[in-house]
Amino acid sequence: NKGEEVTLVQKSEKWSKVMTSDGNIGYIKTKKIEKEQIAREEFVLHNEMKVTDDEKIAEISNNDIDKDIDEIINTYDLRKKFITRIVNASIKNRLKGVKVNFDNIDIPENYYKFLTELKPYLNDYGISLIVVKKDNLDLEKLKNITNEVK
Repeated sequence: NKGEEVTLVQKSEKWSKVMTSDGNIGYIKTKKIEKEQIAREEFVLHNEMKVTDDEKIAEISNNDIDKDIDEIINTYDLRKKFITRIVNASIKNRLKGVKVNFDNIDIPENYYKFLTELKPYLNDYGISLIVVKKDNLDLEKLKNITNEVK
């Protein structure tokens, strides 16, 4: 909607790819973008990068967090804070991949939003997003929003 704050994912001369606060991706005319602020520099994307076992991969699971995963990814602001922590740690440790392996996901839609929002940040730094499939999650949806599903 007009006036809504969005994240600029990719910018071109006529159309720009944007993401809304709830994780929806869409396109708007570049000339309609107002008050553009640079949150981070542009990096080369490494889309669909596959990570092999001999590369540096870190796994994040329920053991690595102090709250229930559904609490941490309940809102856009909470997801953004959690994503920032993951990305910063990944960059600091020069990771090639992050394997997300959470159990007890009660609200799958928020989990899908979290993964959708996390992937572009990791991929901008050449870091692949890998997710471990759980029984209550849709495999096809996971394939579309991550680099790899195990």
